[in-house]
Amino acid sequence: MSRVMPIAAAIMVGFAANTAQAADLPPLPDLDQPLISDRPLGAGWYLRGDVGIGSTGLGSAVSNDAPGTREHTNRRMGTGMSLGAGAGYQFNSWLRADLTIDHRFDARYRGQTRRGTADWHHQGQISATTMLANAYLDLGTWHAFTPYIGAGLGFSAKRLNQYEISSGGTTLATLKNRNRNDFAWALMAGVAVDTGANTSLDLGYRYLNLRHANTGITTGFGGVSLRSLESHEFRIGLRWHFGD
Repeated sequence: MSRVMPIAAAIMVGFAANTAQAADLPPLPDLDQPLISDRPLGAGWYLRGDVGIGSTGLGSAVSNDAPGTREHTNRRMGTGMSLGAGAGYQFNSWLRADLTIDHRFDARYRGQTRRGTADWHHQGQISATTMLANAYLDLGTWHAFTPYIGAGLGFSAKRLNQYEISSGGTTLATLKNRNRNDFAWALMAGVAVDTGANTSLDLGYRYLNLRHANTGITTGFGGVSLRSLESHEFRIGLRWHFGD
């Protein structure tokens, strides 16, 4: 018995020392935690497609290098349709961003100038291809409805074509087509509706600032500049989310 007590005491001292050393070590890994994340591959990424229709406004229209003409009066712009596509990423429940490209099909411009005693009637077609980097704030979800606001920056390539000047029903000149690239920006607001199967329906408004468009120069008639172009669009889109 006298021998057992010293041996037991030594074992207890060793156990206490080992316990003190273990307290200084980092915790052991949780063996119940999976080695590979169970988050679906590609989660957060989405593709989108949009169709839009809306009116086009402009600040002014002027004829260049044509003596005797003035700023256009009776300016009118027709409606235009657009198609677009893009890809984006949902960072969290309130922030997302995407890259989009869309094409706005021909919208008709009409205007009028006066040279001497004759009225010159102008008409042409303008189209635009726009690429934007966009960011959005999602403002919470109520019964599958998520309102949002957003803004975009990029550039727009415009084409002013089929431009004719006429007077008294007779075509006087057909101005040269011209392409022009400019900085563009947009503001958006709308609501996304969760439609299930990793998809959401996007209903929104977009203001798009396209800056200017020009024709080429035609001898005797000069060229035409449409300034401060802007588009007010109602858009319907579909977003498909990966791995949600």
